[in-house]
Amino acid sequence: MRIERLGRDRTSVEGYVRFQQKFWPDRFGADTWEALLLKYFDHPDADCCPGSGIYACMEGDEILGVQAAYPFPVVKNGTRYAGHMLVDWGALQDKDKGPLFRAAVGGQLFRTLVELPGRKYASIGSPDAMRNLACRATRIPSVFSVTLLSPVKAALVRYAKLSSVVRPISLCTALKVASGKVEVLTGADLEGFQPTPPDGTFSVYHSPEFWRALGLARRTTGAVRLKLGTDVTLGEFILQVKGSGNLHLATLLSSRFESEDQTAIRKMGRILSETLQKWNVCALFATESDIRVSRLLRAVSLFRRAHPSEWWSIPRPSDTFAATEVKWWLTGAERDGAWAY
Repeated sequence: MRIERLGRDRTSVEGYVRFQQKFWPDRFGADTWEALLLKYFDHPDADCCPGSGIYACMEGDEILGVQAAYPFPVVKNGTRYAGHMLVDWGALQDKDKGPLFRAAVGGQLFRTLVELPGRKYASIGSPDAMRNLACRATRIPSVFSVTLLSPVKAALVRYAKLSSVVRPISLCTALKVASGKVEVLTGADLEGFQPTPPDGTFSVYHSPEFWRALGLARRTTGAVRLKLGTDVTLGEFILQVKGSGNLHLATLLSSRFESEDQTAIRKMGRILSETLQKWNVCALFATESDIRVSRLLRAVSLFRRAHPSEWWSIPRPSDTFAATEVKWWLTGAERDGAWAY
């Protein structure tokens, strides 16, 4: 067995498609090759994270397993550090060689990617992956929430398992709401967005080109930029909006607040709620990066459920500080799923 970094050539594409059909036969889109190219090879911040890409464990021309190194540059006190989030792990079962063979494939891929330059991280994964990370990585505390604007429709999405088949939808961008001002921006207009991490926090760096690329790839990302205005302040949010039929879901990727005032943030939450209802959004998913986002979501709807979310830091000898030494500011934009269906 050998480990190879997949490229743009036809052999890599065809080999990955064959593996995908065996390992993820029912996974919607299972990340089209075009989305994967953007997500890894053409990622605007890949240059500052050497080695980013999809790696395969090969036997002859066949792929036995894959794992990807997603660009994950982090910033501490104005200093940027290269990094990767290890994602999209998968390995085929071999009845003749037994379960240890699959573990060997996964171990070889993991060891190869951990040795890439920079810091290493991981997020939500399969139960097997979570158990392995718990033994060798440091948990990063985070909160993930679901805010329901229409509990009945949200229940239908859940029980009909529609969340796995939603696609980006066409949105009405000329909106008028009674509670404030709304401006919807798409495509290249996402470039001007700059999130506002609280002072003293450790965050993931996203260049202006990152937001631009996310907006231009809206056919797969569903990303829009929402400017909300009250009588005293403004706020900006990057959302993913997707749907199946008239059942729509939204994910809050990142936020920018011009004011820390609680009353202003609650007013902004009511504007956001009215906007989402005009788009027939029944549920809003969010990584609650700080107290401002939590207050915003509480104003969106009374039906909100929050729970701990899995993020991990994989220590390496070259790390200059430990993950436990910093206060993290994590958002939905950090997840590699921002680029795919």
